[in-house]
Amino acid sequence: MSLLNLTLAVCKPHGSGGARHWMHILAEDGAKNGTWYHSTGGPHDPGQATPAPHGVVASSDINKVKASAQKIQAKFCQRYCVDVLGDLERKGLVPSGTYDTWYAAMEVDPYSSDGAAA
Repeated sequence: MSLLNLTLAVCKPHGSGGARHWMHILAEDGAKNGTWYHSTGGPHDPGQATPAPHGVVASSDINKVKASAQKIQAKFCQRYCVDVLGDLERKGLVPSGTYDTWYAAMEVDPYSSDGAAA
């Protein structure tokens, strides 16, 4: 059974006042390619991300990750990533507390009418 790294990539900010784009990346250790799971519409550029590993997933569980990513409704990318982590945490695929850690790290949603992060 091979393991896949599950990483949250936090992209560099574009200009001032904008929130950074977040996405999940699932890839084998040392791989140059992987699968991105993200909510589109925010700024994103290949190679402009800081990886934040948050677990490894058995290759046999890849469909569980995909199901979580597809189940969560598209929204502000950071909230989308946090909600996917919450679903993965409920499935036991990431450590307990992962959702809370990343929820606290969310920036203000630039698309929100009330400036809320969530």
